[in-house]
Amino acid sequence: MAFELQDLLSVEGRYVGFDVDRDAIRWCRKVFRSDARFRFEIAQMSSPDNGGVARRRYEFPVPTRGADFILAKSVFTHLLEPTARSYLQETRRALAPGRKALVTAFLFARGSRTDRGASPIFAFGDDRGLVRWRWKARPESAVAYEREHFLGLVSEAGLRVEWLCQGFWPGDATRYTGQDILILAA
Repeated sequence: MAFELQDLLSVEGRYVGFDVDRDAIRWCRKVFRSDARFRFEIAQMSSPDNGGVARRRYEFPVPTRGADFILAKSVFTHLLEPTARSYLQETRRALAPGRKALVTAFLFARGSRTDRGASPIFAFGDDRGLVRWRWKARPESAVAYEREHFLGLVSEAGLRVEWLCQGFWPGDATRYTGQDILILAA
C-alpha cells in the first residue's frame, strides 16, 4: 500500500503502517527509510486474557482522532470476534471526525451456500453460527462473519457503514470473487 501512496501523499502527508509480520515491517523500514512521510510499526498482538491476567488491548500507533484514513485490507479476514471487536473500537478511536475507514471482510448470509455446513471453504465455526473459519487448528488463517452480525459489531464500535460492496469468496463462479469492501465513518 505504501508504494501506491507514495505519489498520492503531499509533502505534509503521513502514512503509518503496522503489521504483526516483523520481516515485512523490517523490509518496509529499509525500502522507505529515506522518506520521512512513512513510518512502520510492529503490531504487538496479545490475547484479551493471558492465563487469567487481563492485558491491555492493542492500540493503533496513531493519536486519538489522528487518522484521516484507515485502511484494513485483509485484516478482519484473520481476526476472531474479540480481536475484531477491539480493532473496530480502535478504528473509531483513531479516526478523525468526518473521515473514513476502508475495511475488507468475508461476510456470509444465513441460509446461503456459505452458511454453516454448506461451505467446505469455512467448514468450522462458533456455536452461534455467526463466525466461521477455514482451518480448525488455525482459525485466524481465514475468518468469515455472518453479515448482520459483523454490521452489528461495526455499529457497537460507534461506526456506521456508508458503503458496502459485496464480494464473494471462492465457491461461486457466477459472482465477483473477492472480499466484501466496507466504507466506515464515525
